[in-house]
Amino acid sequence: MLFILLYTLISCLCIAVSAQAFWFDGELAVWGNLIMCIILIYAWFSPIFIWLLQPKNLISVRLYTFFAQSGYFLYGTAFLLTICVVLYDILWSGGYLLGNQQIRHLLNPENMRGVKYLILAVVLVSSLYSVYAALKQPRVRRYEYHSSAIRRPLTMLVVSDMHITKMTSLKKIDQWISLFNDLNPDVVVMPGDIADDCVDHIREKIRRLKKIKAPLGVFFALGNHEMYFDPFAWEAEFASLGWQILHNSGVKINDTGIFIGGVPNIGRDPDQIKRIFNQAENGCFRILLSHEPMSAAHLTENDVDLQISGHTHGGQIFPFHFLVKLGNKGMLAGKYERHHTQILVSRGVGYWGPPMRLFAPAEVLLINFRPK
Repeated sequence: MLFILLYTLISCLCIAVSAQAFWFDGELAVWGNLIMCIILIYAWFSPIFIWLLQPKNLISVRLYTFFAQSGYFLYGTAFLLTICVVLYDILWSGGYLLGNQQIRHLLNPENMRGVKYLILAVVLVSSLYSVYAALKQPRVRRYEYHSSAIRRPLTMLVVSDMHITKMTSLKKIDQWISLFNDLNPDVVVMPGDIADDCVDHIREKIRRLKKIKAPLGVFFALGNHEMYFDPFAWEAEFASLGWQILHNSGVKINDTGIFIGGVPNIGRDPDQIKRIFNQAENGCFRILLSHEPMSAAHLTENDVDLQISGHTHGGQIFPFHFLVKLGNKGMLAGKYERHHTQILVSRGVGYWGPPMRLFAPAEVLLINFRPK
């Protein structure tokens, strides 16, 4: 309830900020302002409407997809518009307060209407580009690790944050699978948020993932979005695909010298990681799958050699990057080090909410492990 109240307050403030910037005058003012306010209200509150509709089958999947995609697109566009309007107001206020008489005349609101419509055009173009960036195939980011603990080469594919919902098409899932298989990984690891809906609603789509080829196995650890829709049902569903579920457990990868452990996105028990890797042989290369990068805060020196995470989406829509980085202990996307442990954070394959990615391209990670 507190979250809903805070969200409502923030949304109303954002609606007011955007509306005042584009308030119409003249004969069409009443209708123009009314339409603008309706669009802004629908945009900012669409995530709540969609969240209420998602677990229910009140309307057809096609109609739900239309409302969800259009609503989330308007939500992302409204977010960008608010950011741009606030930035414009800050710059305008600074120029007006600090500038001379000539600058103040130039900054007269009557002279600045063209700039505001330019802002509107920039926001629209940015929104359309971010939709394109979200829907295109993920890029491949490559990493390589050498260690004397590794006995023979192994190629690992990291697939995180697919966020498969009722809106996700079978065609899109098949395109992802084709990309994964073309990379010929020995092992596929999935650190959570593969599903973002009830099992019964998207079972057909999830079972498509059985086509993923990995000779040495597919390994999965729960993310926070599986937690929202019965985590144990999701673990059972993924296990039925032949995947290895890492729920506070670990497994040795044949004779490679690599041990993979995984923790679900349920609380954070610092001792749990130690218990997982107590099962590992001495001298092996230890990899931890943990959906949230912040788990690294609970590692002590030499607990694991490499932590693989997702969750952040790389910020997904700029300038949200700054808040996401702040909320994840300075880790947004790429390579980090904490307590002598290497950490890889993936931007993920799909998206959450708005079908948009701005300066946060979708990606999979391809890691080559080599003996030193």
